[in-house]
Amino acid sequence: MRAVAQAPGGEIRKTSFRLPVKLLDAVARAVERGEAETQTAFVERALRHELASLRRSELREAYAAAARDERFKEEADAVDREFDPAVGDGLS
Repeated sequence: MRAVAQAPGGEIRKTSFRLPVKLLDAVARAVERGEAETQTAFVERALRHELASLRRSELREAYAAAARDERFKEEADAVDREFDPAVGDGLS
């Protein structure tokens, strides 16, 4: 595929997807109601929303893994203790 335009978010490439007609109709109705300027804008927003949700899930899992990692917790506690003098100086 070749790029067809530039946008603030980067290069734009035309593509195609096969989607259920009912879903496409719902997108068209949302655009008609003014929910987005175009169907492309609506789909782009939906994709960005879903990708952000996936990223948040990945981060939550990474935080959960860190919370289970004894070595990580020990290192975090050690760093916290190193900042104790700064807390005592009123920098917190």
